Amino acid sequence: MVGHPHANVHLEDPSDSPQQQASRSRLGLIFFAFYLTAYAAFVLCNTFQPQAMEKTGPAGIQWSVASGMGLILLAVLLSVVYGYLCRSGRK
Repeated sequence: MVGHPHANVHLEDPSDSPQQQASRSRLGLIFFAFYLTAYAAFVLCNTFQPQAMEKTGPAGIQWSVASGMGLILLAVLLSVVYGYLCRSGRK
């Protein structure tokens, strides 16, 4: 887009070595596998133990809602950590 302030933003730094790019890819896959495991556990618990997920936990919130919010917070945390680790390696 002509005149757009972010038109020349590159996701990959051309000066990054293939090792740096591979390291970031590996880190992203590790975080993805970790999140996928957490999400699969959430889905399996809701599928095979719905009565446990309907129970009320601390603060009067159902475990299904609390764990769902936990997954959202985990995704945000992982993305922040990933961004920090990728940027700190460029300095």
